[in-house]
Amino acid sequence: MTSERDLSRAQVSSENRTEESVPLREWLAQLVARNGSDLLLVPQATAAIRVEGTLSTIGERPLTGNEIEAAVMPALAAHAREEYQQYGIADSSYRVQGLGRFRINLHRERGRAAATVRALPSKVPALDELRLPAGVGALAGLQRGLVIIGGATGSGKTTTLAALVNEINQRDARHIVTIEDPIEYEHTHNRSVIVRAEMAMALAAMLTQTLIPGRKGGRVPAAELLMVGYGARQHIRKNALQHLHQEITITRKQGSFTMEESLAQLVFQQELSREDAITRALHAEDLDTMLKSKGF
Repeated sequence: MTSERDLSRAQVSSENRTEESVPLREWLAQLVARNGSDLLLVPQATAAIRVEGTLSTIGERPLTGNEIEAAVMPALAAHAREEYQQYGIADSSYRVQGLGRFRINLHRERGRAAATVRALPSKVPALDELRLPAGVGALAGLQRGLVIIGGATGSGKTTTLAALVNEINQRDARHIVTIEDPIEYEHTHNRSVIVRAEMAMALAAMLTQTLIPGRKGGRVPAAELLMVGYGARQHIRKNALQHLHQEITITRKQGSFTMEESLAQLVFQQELSREDAITRALHAEDLDTMLKSKGF
């Protein structure tokens, strides 16, 4: 197991490197200039960036695996280079003067190098800036328990978690422990102290979220929250996960809400079309009933 000292040393070394790849810097400059979220480097394809969920090519020709490896390897921390050479996959943080911080994942696909580089925000967002359902904020007030935040890649999980930690940090004098490698958001010690290697013993809540293209441009978040009570714990112990959905209704007074309720609210606010909401729903009939009850 890697010690906290080793992780700290790796973080420092990854953010104070003097080596720099010219092609990588040029790609990242375009990523930042267009306010993109990810740089994608795939063999036999041109370099591409993701902007609000849509991919756009920025390269002039397809890349080879060797070119990708040569461009990205200099940006990896020493420990990450060793991991890549040994296991074929590695994660590392990377800071570029004038551009910001990035998270790099270098891996091999069918024996050829490929990479994903994510731009990391320079400031931790406030929870109300994320436009999440109001009930999500209650997670920052929990006194104990493990909260699981799930969702597909790019759905905003890390941003939500960072905003919740920031909410606690601004309000309470606590000892906050997170597990991240590499670190994406850099919290400053405010009222709380943040370190890096502990997990709560009990499950308190489960949040799942997704980002959906909105009617007014950009993407809007939809979410589902289960505040875990006795019934949910019993279902989890028995591996009867199909019953967890009904627990949301049972624990609604504690703050739980379904994905369908979140989607319906977006339709009522005219942030999402009825058709798009229905296609995203896990229980389309429930959503249809909610929408019809309000004349949508």
